This record gives sequence, C-alpha cells and structure tokens, in this order.
Amino acid sequence: MDSPVVVARRTAPSIVFLRSEIPAQHPSALVLGEERMGTGVAVGPHHVLTAHYLVLGASKLEVSGPEGRGRTVSATALDHESGLALIGLDGPPLP
Repeated sequence: MDSPVVVARRTAPSIVFLRSEIPAQHPSALVLGEERMGTGVAVGPHHVLTAHYLVLGASKLEVSGPEGRGRTVSATALDHESGLALIGLDGPPLP
C-alpha cells in the first residue's frame, strides 16, 4: 500500500488553480462575491472538474496548471444538480 506522501506526490500534478471574475450584476455575485478562487482536478488531458460556483456567471476565468503556466479556457459546462463544472482547455495536455 502506498503511503499518503507517495499518493500526494503522484496526484499533485493533476491539481490546477482557478480564479474567476463575476460581473457585479450577476445574481450570484451578491452572495458568492465578484472574485472567486479555488482548485480543480484534471480528468483528462484537456479537461478540469471543479465546483460549479467557481465559474457560475464568470466573465473571466483563469486556469493555471501545476507548472504555474496559464491555460486558455475553451468551454465550460455546468451541472447545477451535482454542483460540478467541467472546463475545457486549449493548448498542451495536462499531466
């Protein structure tokens, strides 16, 4: 069985950082704010799964891979029932 440290080292490259900007007039901005930050996990070479509130109503979305380089977002899909969002990325594949 792998130790927690080994598991963390193997999975860390699949974690990405997200930052979004939400227009003040968006209904969610009053409760959740106009700037949101969080993480997502790579579920494929060009897809990230995250909490949908991070991207709900976003006018700008920044995704940084584990190497710190920004990625271009090509699409987002929200599932309000599950509370998840799938983000599509352009460029080189995620690890």
